[in-house]
Amino acid sequence: MKVKKFIKYLLFSIGIVILLVIASVGIMIGWFEYRDNQLLNSLGPKAMVLGEGDFKFRDLNKNGKLDIYEDSRQPVSARIDDLIKQMTLAEKVGLMLHYPQGIGDNGEVLSGYIGLNPPPSTPNAIINNHANHFNIFFTPKADQLAKWHNEMQFIAERTRLGIPITISSDPRHGHSDMAATFRTEGFSAWCEPIGFGAIQDSSFVGQFGRIARKEYRAVGIHTALHPQIDLATEPRWGRIFGTFGEDATLTSKLAQAYILGFQGDSLTSESVSCMTKHFPGGGPQKDGWDAHFRYGKDQVYPGNNFNHHLLPFEAAFEVNTAQIMPYYGVPLDQTSENVAFAYNKDVIQGLLREKYGFDGVVCSDWGVLEPFGVFGFTIMDSRDYGVESLSITERAAKAINVGIDQFGQQSDPEPLLNTVESGLVSEQRINQSAKRILKLKFQLGLFDNPYVDVNEVRNSVGIPEHMELGLLAQRKSIVLLKNSESSNGATLPLSGNLRIYSENIDIDILNDYSSPVDILDSADIAILKLNAPFEERGGFLESFFHQGRLSYEENEKHRILSIANQKPTILSIHMERPAVIPEINSKVAGLLATFGCEDEAILDVIFGRFVPEGKLPFEIPSSLSAVESQLEDVPYDSDDPLYPFGFGLSYKNPWIAEFNSFDELDRENGLVIGTILFTGSSSIRLWENLGQTFNNPIILNRGFGGSEYSDLVKYYDLIILKYQPSKIVFYSGDNDLYRGKDPDAVIKDFMELHRKIKETLPDTEVIVLNVKPSISRWHLKDAIIELNRKLSRYAASQKELTLIDVFNPMLDEEGSPIADLFLEDGLHMNEKGYQIWIEELRSQVEWLRE
Repeated sequence: MKVKKFIKYLLFSIGIVILLVIASVGIMIGWFEYRDNQLLNSLGPKAMVLGEGDFKFRDLNKNGKLDIYEDSRQPVSARIDDLIKQMTLAEKVGLMLHYPQGIGDNGEVLSGYIGLNPPPSTPNAIINNHANHFNIFFTPKADQLAKWHNEMQFIAERTRLGIPITISSDPRHGHSDMAATFRTEGFSAWCEPIGFGAIQDSSFVGQFGRIARKEYRAVGIHTALHPQIDLATEPRWGRIFGTFGEDATLTSKLAQAYILGFQGDSLTSESVSCMTKHFPGGGPQKDGWDAHFRYGKDQVYPGNNFNHHLLPFEAAFEVNTAQIMPYYGVPLDQTSENVAFAYNKDVIQGLLREKYGFDGVVCSDWGVLEPFGVFGFTIMDSRDYGVESLSITERAAKAINVGIDQFGQQSDPEPLLNTVESGLVSEQRINQSAKRILKLKFQLGLFDNPYVDVNEVRNSVGIPEHMELGLLAQRKSIVLLKNSESSNGATLPLSGNLRIYSENIDIDILNDYSSPVDILDSADIAILKLNAPFEERGGFLESFFHQGRLSYEENEKHRILSIANQKPTILSIHMERPAVIPEINSKVAGLLATFGCEDEAILDVIFGRFVPEGKLPFEIPSSLSAVESQLEDVPYDSDDPLYPFGFGLSYKNPWIAEFNSFDELDRENGLVIGTILFTGSSSIRLWENLGQTFNNPIILNRGFGGSEYSDLVKYYDLIILKYQPSKIVFYSGDNDLYRGKDPDAVIKDFMELHRKIKETLPDTEVIVLNVKPSISRWHLKDAIIELNRKLSRYAASQKELTLIDVFNPMLDEEGSPIADLFLEDGLHMNEKGYQIWIEELRSQVEWLRE
């Protein structure tokens, strides 16, 4: 009885405690909501638009007159000076806070208690803390993100001085929600940054930057917390996927194109400012452990290669990157004191400010002053490496005095205010940082119009052109590492209706390429899509970082080898870091390195719909001992790498089957010399009744699908010269633009082709069809029009060259492609489409009359 009674009282007591906890939480939540409502009610009115005549201004401080800082006609320096004079110390310090802000599922501003420690709800952050720089992590859809941004700006507009909000973000256009990368639904999806290192094309990276800038600004993102231009010289480091690889020259070239793409030649209301990171290079982590964690705080330079890691930043300074972020690490024995970069006077003041003359904003990496927690539990210790004995106020003072302007993740202004009140930092030094920060806001046009048009988001974000180019980037980044010979030649590209066993590939997508099967025994071939190996570690934050070992665990390696021993196996590995896979490499029939790709992109390469062209942005080591023997700060120093930096195979001739069929026809019918030759891409190849369309003379169709003008140059002897045609009709350029070439590059390829014809076939007449307006590639309209214009100009300058316009006849009255001229794919033509081509040819070329 006593036991039962005890249990009864115990359960009753537990119930009371639970009820008290619930009640306390409810009271706390209610209090925070009440406080936030009171804060919002305390705000002033919206900023009225005032002015006379054509000039209008936003009365941000609501005094009914034009202040200098409100006058867009004034120099930025004058506007800054005027505003600084009106600001309190607390408002200036508020500029130096740069911390995360959550977003409601439907784009609403969050208020009340939201679980962060301290609880920086939006009204509290903007009104009490005077904060106006926020970074975002996980977000709702793009249009809801734009809505949230506008609501944030409306709150800021009603504060005393109406200083607008600046929103920043880590990369959002890749495929992973990993360390410092996030996806926003609706944005175009590209490869990861390391994939651009595999593409190695600065003009393409610049194009990405311009598109990402447009999508960012459409939803209200003003600052890119990227590019990450660290050199990936330590293969175990968990952030290699965010770099451009281990080569300093390549990284420098891509960094400049990236920054120019986001910022433009100068910062304007259409720019996104780049916070380039992690100065002076975050790659040489001791044993590869990341400096987010105390066990990874040391950066080491056993190869005495500190200055080598500065090269990409020197390139970034040349194109005026707006902001710089130092990393967390301690550069062991490289400076006068072994302290983290954010506290390191030799690095920030001596190197960045004085040697390089950088006067832009320097923002610390996140959490260098205080820990970060959720619901009272610390999930991230402060990165106060080397200054642990200092108080938070002393740490803040040291960082400010060495040149830090903003503190990432810092939500509490008190330590920064205390630096001035205690005499550790002068208000003049605070003014210096405030002016740098305000300068960016003015340059980005935020004071004049901080809002975005939510209804226009759909016209700027994730539009077909952007999505297609993103998918193209994925394809271009894929590196073919191995392609074994089989009885039918090279294993890849696959062809025919094969039975495919696959892992981690969408069966519905695979079904468009071949026949999926569930059982390995019934398959002709296996395709495995895997992630690179890593060591799983405990902890919330550590789950986002793939660190440690580079080889698969024994049971997983055995499983992969078992499949490869039973069936020819194509292995695709997402190489966020290098992988040590010598045994697996020796057994698989084909090996691909990918850097953030959808299944469609991978299968396009495997089945030859896209010819692989990527090159490794880092070495693939041959063994763990080779990794351990490497110097953390030295690039490509692995002993006998399995695959070296820059390695990448392609298909010797992706059109070998088509070329073989041409040879077979020539053997059957005899090689016809002096005929009329039609050649180019699939629009020629699919013109099945071409030979019967025109009765006299004989016409040969030698189109090969997917080809570009550069391919016609490359295979000139096989496709053109061998026939010594009296006349040639070309159609190409379509694929060239689709694969990312600009019109200047395409016309250059065509001019080279024409030069070869004039040299080797001087009496041959040349006819070129301009690029057609297909439905599926109408997002390339501007590029098509520009290329057609250049073709027309060039043809007009060449007596023996005739241009046939098929672009305009295929447009409807509204200037769009006529839908019923195309097959279901919206790219290739039906008989009606070809009939237009026939009529245009007949009207221009006498020898094609029936």
